[in-house]
Amino acid sequence: MHTMSIRIDYIPHGAKPIVRVAGRLTSMEISELKKVCRTIEPSFVIDLSDLVYADDEGISAISEIIDKGVQVQGASPFVKLLIDIG
Repeated sequence: MHTMSIRIDYIPHGAKPIVRVAGRLTSMEISELKKVCRTIEPSFVIDLSDLVYADDEGISAISEIIDKGVQVQGASPFVKLLIDIG
């Protein structure tokens, strides 16, 4: 039995919609995250306040998204360290 480990919500919020990532981001969920982000790039905010874990591939995916100019909010100090943002 596979339990869902991630929740990705799209929240329309004027000119800067929000993509909220909650739970555990692993290689199995990256395609879903990229699919959501691709439809609204580059003008959105990625909210990582409820991200509790990301494997190496998940961190790489988040870094790629951020490198496209996406704004980050809610990242814990640990997540900021992993994705190398200040």
